Order: sequence, then structure tokens, then C-alpha cells
Amino acid sequence: MSKLLEIASKVILELYNADKVAFVSLCLTLLFGSLSWLSQRKRDKQDAIRQKEQDDFKRRAQNELRNFQEFQQKFSEYQQKINELQFGIENQSDLIPYFHINHNKSNIYYDTNNKLVIKLYLTNIGRGTAANIFIIPMRDLEPNTPVYFEADPLLSLELTHGVYDYFSEYFAIPNEDVNIEISEINNSDKQLYFLRFKIHFSDVIGREYEQCFRFGYDNYIVKGINKNSTSFPPKLIKDIN
Repeated sequence: MSKLLEIASKVILELYNADKVAFVSLCLTLLFGSLSWLSQRKRDKQDAIRQKEQDDFKRRAQNELRNFQEFQQKFSEYQQKINELQFGIENQSDLIPYFHINHNKSNIYYDTNNKLVIKLYLTNIGRGTAANIFIIPMRDLEPNTPVYFEADPLLSLELTHGVYDYFSEYFAIPNEDVNIEISEINNSDKQLYFLRFKIHFSDVIGREYEQCFRFGYDNYIVKGINKNSTSFPPKLIKDIN
């Protein structure tokens, strides 16, 4: 190793002695070349760092964009479901059950004990299905004595009629019937009455209604249900929250 250094020193000394200007020029060239190489190496390192930072930023931006796009997609699906639900509720708000006395089917008959029975059919002419159908009292004669059928005009506060047989069904889809059977308590030979009563029911989204009816019947003139009957519009008594 020392021998090589000695030879190198001799070569450099000979070059210096032979041509000092060329030697200095060579040294400067080597120096500037080294400085340029070091500078380029430093720039390359800085460029690599900047490139890595740009790549990291680009990757984060792409991830954030993808997350945002996924959020937009989920939000769009959620908004669509909300709109569909709102649309369904708005549509269902028009689907109100509405019962009407069906004169064609309603009739009177005598049972095996010769008791006169009024069989009254109610047809759901509304657009919605009615559920939980039941009759409710018009008033109470005294505690635990409800009056379900009230004579019109009201000539007496006493009970005149009662339920002979309860509703055939507890729900009714549009155009479907339910029927209830009624009888006079005294079972008079001649009967001519106009009666009022009301029912309670709910629709498919849980709103509750009451509906009143007025109908007439007799067993010696019309001998059936009088055409002069009224089905009043249902009244909303409890809405959904």
C-alpha cells in the first residue's frame, strides 16, 4: 500500500513539474467534478424525498377521495330510502278506510226463537285496509251499562237494542264486507226504528278512527233496511307520532 502511494506521489510530482498549469487544471476539474457529483447526489436524494412525499400525499388524497365517494354513495342510498319511506307515508296518508252501509246485502230475519234480527253489512269503500274493528258505546246508561245503539230521534234513554252477534271479521281490505247482527231487546211484534251507532278501527300505519252510522229498518212497511241511511265520514282520533 505504501509503495502504491509512493508511486502515485511520484506521478503527481512529475505531472506538476512537467506542466503546472495542466496539473492545476486537472486538480480543479477533479475538484469541481467531485463537488458536482456530491451536489447532484444531494439533489437526487432531495428529489427522492420530495417524490416520496408527493406519492404519499397522492395516496392519501386517493384514499380520502375513495372514502368520500363511498360516503356519497351510502348517503345517496340513505337519501333514496328516506325518499321512498316519505313517499310511502305520503301515499299511505291517502289510504284511509271508509265504511258504507251495504243496502243490497243487509237484511232482517227471524231466528229459531222467532226473534227479529237485523244483519247489517258494512263495506269498506275506502282505499286502505281497516284493522281492529269494534263497536263502541254511544253513551253509558249507567256504570257498566253501555248503549251501543241509540234511537234517532231519541225518544227514550232506555236501552232498545243490543248486539245479537258481533262483527264477523276484525279487519277489512278495500271492497270487503264485515257484518254485525242487532236485535231489539223487547222483540216487539211491530218494529220501526232509526238507529245510530259508531265503530272504531285503525289503518295499516296505526292511525285510529271512529265512524258513525245511521240506519232505519222495519218489519211491516219496508220489511228490511231503509234506504234512508247515512254513513258519516270517518274521524281521525289518534295520529301516528
